[in-house]
Amino acid sequence: MPTFLDSVEKPDDIWHLTNYILSLGPESPQYATLVTVTAVSDAIPDDPNAALWTKLVANRISLMGQVIVDPRNFNPAIDLVSVRAAYNDREIAFHLTWDDPTQSVDEPAKKLYTDAIALQFPPQIAAGTERPYFLMGDASDAVYLLRWESGKGVMEATANGPTKIVAIAGAEATGKAVYANGQYRLVIKRPLVSKDPTRPTFRPAVFTPVAFQAWDGGAGETGPRMSLTSWYYLRLEEPQSNRRFVIPPVVAILTVAVMLLVVRAANKRA
Repeated sequence: MPTFLDSVEKPDDIWHLTNYILSLGPESPQYATLVTVTAVSDAIPDDPNAALWTKLVANRISLMGQVIVDPRNFNPAIDLVSVRAAYNDREIAFHLTWDDPTQSVDEPAKKLYTDAIALQFPPQIAAGTERPYFLMGDASDAVYLLRWESGKGVMEATANGPTKIVAIAGAEATGKAVYANGQYRLVIKRPLVSKDPTRPTFRPAVFTPVAFQAWDGGAGETGPRMSLTSWYYLRLEEPQSNRRFVIPPVVAILTVAVMLLVVRAANKRA
């Protein structure tokens, strides 16, 4: 952000500058505690700008710098990701939006790296509350990653720590991203059901652990130097049944029929 020191001459100018800075973000982020996945009957678009995504609730997720292992990230560049999600009877899709001032390319000599983002899940959804270590798992418990990198696309991987990531052969996930006005919009899609034990299967009405990681390559973020979250939960909403359209008219018809029978019986007695 450019300096405004020379232009601040009056106390009112400080307030004008403060109001300008506040206008750059939402008035109230209203951070989510649960990621809701909406059931749809139609095909899910892979275009991040498709109309469907504007109709879904944005789940705003707060990220923090990774400060547990070296290299630590005490000043993370990405601190907010908006997540929208949908599923049908075949696949699940995640729409991610986050701010990044530059569309970075991989130039390690200049300490510039690719921008990236990842969703993390347990390989299998357990019935209890136990989950792998949130920092990309550990030696005893792996995690499943849906990871996107600028210029490289989407990969599925297993991880036993932030430096032990292995791509899964025969990846089934796809992704499409757009970058405009300092913001990424990304759609990642994959099959709803998997027979591979390293990949999770997503089921309606089941609380599924999920975590997020993000990297701003232009800020030198790569490997363990990243933004991240602890475990959240996502839940696939159950599809709405057509019974809600059928039952009310049936009840109304039966009510009218009963009333007519009552009136008819009363007339006969009279």
